[in-house]
Amino acid sequence: LGSLLLPFLPAAGYPVKPFDFSVNGVTSLSADTHKYGYAPKGSSVILYANRELRAYQYCVYPDWMGSIYATPAIAGSRPGALIAGTWGVMMHMGKDGYAQCAKQIMTAVWEMRRGIEAIPDLCLQGEPVMSVLCFTTRRSDVSIYNVSDAMSQRGWELSLMQFPAGLHICVTHIHTPPGVAQTFIKDLRDSVEHVKTAKPGEFKDGVGAIYGVAEQIPDRSMVSDIAIGYLDTLYTA
Repeated sequence: LGSLLLPFLPAAGYPVKPFDFSVNGVTSLSADTHKYGYAPKGSSVILYANRELRAYQYCVYPDWMGSIYATPAIAGSRPGALIAGTWGVMMHMGKDGYAQCAKQIMTAVWEMRRGIEAIPDLCLQGEPVMSVLCFTTRRSDVSIYNVSDAMSQRGWELSLMQFPAGLHICVTHIHTPPGVAQTFIKDLRDSVEHVKTAKPGEFKDGVGAIYGVAEQIPDRSMVSDIAIGYLDTLYTA
């Protein structure tokens, strides 16, 4: 997620602990260049500490009747246009561009973080060092999933968490323009109040009706079966 954000945090004024090949035992790193690399969707990179490790990625079949078959990955064909687009974006951004974006993103992160911490009924989950803010409610009578539904009504689509229940927002460059972080906090505060004062049953058809129940099912295979059934419907004409 943060492979093209985390390395630029020190240059943006946010020190981080070592995480790359300088750490003993780290043998590979993956980088989704379509996230904080701003490249076309679907591009991704994997790095290895040495050539010997990289060789395990290759797919080689010397006895194929069509000649010796060798490809750098399982996939035989890769989209050249996507690779070219990724290269072009990264050359355009450069190190300075990525560092500038990192600084803008972290400024928004800290503004949102302080705003969440200032809402009495909410608390952060964990100690974020980058751009993902996870939070939940302090009150058992205020469902965090209902807060998600209330935020959806205000135009925010947050990611759901479970075990424990929570929400998270991945702060990206789209959240950095003036006023966006402040709007998020205002809408979040209003959403919490909305849930606290909601009429009984107002959120019965929201995500809480799914996740709130699913989290309590002891047999997780049942949840998997339901998810598989949903995926099956995607292939139904």
